[in-house]
Amino acid sequence: MKFENLKIKNIEHTIRFTPAHTEFSSKNKKSHIVGIQKSGIAEHYFEDRKFTVNENSLYFFNKDEDYDVKIIEVGCAFSVHFTTYEDIDTHSFCVHIRDNTEVVKLFEKIEKFNFSGMSFLSVLSDFYRLCYIIDRQYKKSYTKNDGRLIRAKEYIKMNFKNKYCLEEAAEISKLSRRRFNDVFKTQFSITPNNFLTAARINYAKKLLLVEYIPIEEIAAESGFNDIYYFSKKFKSEVGETPSEYRKTILKL
Repeated sequence: MKFENLKIKNIEHTIRFTPAHTEFSSKNKKSHIVGIQKSGIAEHYFEDRKFTVNENSLYFFNKDEDYDVKIIEVGCAFSVHFTTYEDIDTHSFCVHIRDNTEVVKLFEKIEKFNFSGMSFLSVLSDFYRLCYIIDRQYKKSYTKNDGRLIRAKEYIKMNFKNKYCLEEAAEISKLSRRRFNDVFKTQFSITPNNFLTAARINYAKKLLLVEYIPIEEIAAESGFNDIYYFSKKFKSEVGETPSEYRKTILKL
């Protein structure tokens, strides 16, 4: 389940958090977290990336991802801890907003749920609204017109033979590899891996028009190190093995 399709099970609690230590860890969490940094600066270190969370940063921390925190400047964060009926596939993220007025009001309304006799249903709509705003900001942070994504996509098209093509494309986009996969798919409706495979297959199809080039060489020249994997992916994408495709196209 993606963050945008949340099915909320329970709102565990809300927290106005001011750290008591300059360094600490968050591990084995029982609930997901959404929040806003009201003041201060904190660096969050995940396994493969780092977030700098400062004033007006919105964040989502997936319960399945551990992280370490280093406080650069002591401040205050406002967060909601919640559980869902299904696991969330979306990785933790952090985005910055200019106007926090509506977000803060929603956090304050949800906070009242902890200290009043409000029913769960009465606060649920506010929480869904809050998550919608956070998801919208997350998606707006990278768009099809964003030069970083466009350059990354063009890099894949031009360097599909390169073994480390996707890692380098992610670096161009200034995103972690995981976030790059999510954003690329959201913006271009295809995963980076599938886009890369399509580029390699299209190039191989051109080489297959030349009858005397061995299929093993075509596989290697197209960026496939394994002839068997090449044949499997080619048939999956085209509907024929490379040999069958060559025979079909040469007959035409």
